[in-house]
Amino acid sequence: MLSLPKVRDSLITDDCPPNQKAGARKIRELLVRRLDGDIRVPAKSAIHAVLDRHGLVKRGGGPRHRARGTPLSQGRLPNDLWCADFKGEFKLGNGRYCYPLTVTDHASRFLLANETEAVQDGRIHIENINGPFLFRDGGSPAEYGAGLAYAIEKGWLWRHESGTYVKFTQASADLFA
Repeated sequence: MLSLPKVRDSLITDDCPPNQKAGARKIRELLVRRLDGDIRVPAKSAIHAVLDRHGLVKRGGGPRHRARGTPLSQGRLPNDLWCADFKGEFKLGNGRYCYPLTVTDHASRFLLANETEAVQDGRIHIENINGPFLFRDGGSPAEYGAGLAYAIEKGWLWRHESGTYVKFTQASADLFA
C-alpha cells in the first residue's frame, strides 16, 4: 500500500470535506496551484489511495450486471450452423490492408465465404455473390449452392479450387453479350 508522509495526507484530506464532490484529479489541481512547487505533488492514484484510506471515496453500487452467453449449438447437418472466423490482418504488395474473414458450414466444413481484398484479372470473390443473394435478396444457402453449382455445370463460371472466387468463362461472356 502507498504511504505518504502525514503532512501530505493532511494536505489532501483538508482539501476534501466530506460533502465535496471533488475527486483525486481536482484535488491534485488545487494542490498544484496552492503549493506552487514548494512540495512535490503526488500523482492522482496516490491522492485517490489517501482519500480511500480515510473513507472519503464513495464506492460504486452493488455487483455489476454481467452478460451471460448462450450455450454453443451443435450443427449436425449441413446448413444447421455456420461459423465465422476473422483471420487477422496483413499488408498486401500494393500497400493496402487485407482483413480476411471466412464463413464455413460447421458440419461439412465447406467454405461458404472468404471476405478478402479485391483482386484483378476477372476474379469475382464468392462473398460478392453470396452476400447480396443471401442477405439482400433473401435466398437460402441451399438455393445459393444449387445456383452456383448449376452455373459451373453449364460452363458459365469457373470456380478456383480454394473456393474463394469464380471467373466468368467465354460461354458466359457470349451469353451476356
